[in-house]
Amino acid sequence: MEFIILEKGPEFLRTAEEVSKVIRALPISYEENEELIAKLVEHAEAGRQEAYRQGVLDALTTDLPEKIMKYLENEQNGHRQISS
Repeated sequence: MEFIILEKGPEFLRTAEEVSKVIRALPISYEENEELIAKLVEHAEAGRQEAYRQGVLDALTTDLPEKIMKYLENEQNGHRQISS
């Protein structure tokens, strides 16, 4: 069960259009085209969900929250770097 909906940003939509143009130029049947697109969509969605899960797990199980807080503190002081 997913609790957060992953929005498709402008870069994702731009590259999807480029992939679509390449697929339309392939010498394949309509059915093969539909199957290829369905598999690409399935693949992209699986990658997006796995990346989200990894990001959340990294944020919860590593020192990432502390690094983010240090970054924000440094930014407020005029320094733009993550200190260890």
